[in-house]
Amino acid sequence: MHGRPRRPAKPEDEAASSAKAAKLRDLQAQVLQNHHSRTYTKEAIGLSFKLLEINPEAYTAWNYRKLAFQHNIKELYDPEAIRSAADDELRVVEVALRQNPKSYGAWYHRKWLLNQKLAPVDSKREFGLLDKLLKVDARNFHGWNYRRFLARFMGVPDEEELKYTMDKISDNFSNYSAWHNRSILLSNLLIQQSKGLNQSSVKLKSDLDFGKDIRWRALSVTDSGYSNCWATHLQIANEWSSSQQYSVDVSIPCSDDIVSRSGSTYNCPVHLTFAIELISDEAQDIDLFDKPVSWNRSESFQPHENHESMPFDLLKITSALVEEDSNWHFERLSEEIDLFRELPDDNSKFVKLTLARLLLACAAIKSRGRSLIERKRYCEEAMGYFSDLIRLDPSHKRYYEDERSLVLMDKVWRLCSSLCP
Repeated sequence: MHGRPRRPAKPEDEAASSAKAAKLRDLQAQVLQNHHSRTYTKEAIGLSFKLLEINPEAYTAWNYRKLAFQHNIKELYDPEAIRSAADDELRVVEVALRQNPKSYGAWYHRKWLLNQKLAPVDSKREFGLLDKLLKVDARNFHGWNYRRFLARFMGVPDEEELKYTMDKISDNFSNYSAWHNRSILLSNLLIQQSKGLNQSSVKLKSDLDFGKDIRWRALSVTDSGYSNCWATHLQIANEWSSSQQYSVDVSIPCSDDIVSRSGSTYNCPVHLTFAIELISDEAQDIDLFDKPVSWNRSESFQPHENHESMPFDLLKITSALVEEDSNWHFERLSEEIDLFRELPDDNSKFVKLTLARLLLACAAIKSRGRSLIERKRYCEEAMGYFSDLIRLDPSHKRYYEDERSLVLMDKVWRLCSSLCP
């Protein structure tokens, strides 16, 4: 597993494996029989435990235990008895996790039990289990996933979880699971209004500056091959700039005052529902969109004598806000480019790939205006990085060649368009 050489089997190992397989087949047959016959006795449930103790990946056994638990819990009325039954199931999960800490069925069964909300959750026990597991394997993404679930379930603030995650990253900079957890927590904090700061560039920029020492510390000649921080960086940037949608309801009754171009009156009531999307992140601060937009025109319309229509090509949209928004994004991207160019390792593929993507983003912004010379410069520099990546990372050569070809084709197309008015 994961590049480890498999040792040749010894005769005694083969004999033990055969005996284990025979026992496993027998247990599986009995559990399936009990499942089909809906037998939920203590002895039948005990057989499912023996099966899961050997093979935690037996999904049917986990499903059987859920049905048995739901069936038997109906006969319990004493809170202590219910709590004891839930604790027994939790202990079964812990035994299975000792056999396989990455058992999907075991972790899901534990989540399912907590979601039943039959007894108070012992947070000390749950987080203690995770601490022990992550000390053994700090990258166990099942454990991190369960920790996110548990933090939401118990109402643990994202700030506390972020501190725990940063401690784990400090212990091991290449902990991919911790970096992923950090990206999720930061995305949550950007969505919420935390400590009086809203979703603005100040919040994001302050976070990048705060994590600068840890974030870039390992990007040197010896350990710049770690890709987790770069993936996290790109993910946060993409999620932060996501747009928002708002619902719009329009109700129009029958009215003789609504006249079409052909002169017909409007005599069919209609209700329209659609969504508008605001790309600018600053729109989140507008109080107007705190509630769904609704418009119900029940009163009479004011008649209008002139029914001439205006073609769409005559409608003009002011470019002031568009240019301001583009300039803001361009300045932010330029800051990122300067940051990455200051990194010490010139031969890091992650540095070059990130720079190429940032440069192409700047080129896309410049293509909206008339700065075609600047756009050409960004594209040519990005193509140079892709050429370097083909040499530095031959295993992904085809991907880099495709990306470089797309930039080149776009460059040729724009050149032809400029020559053919």
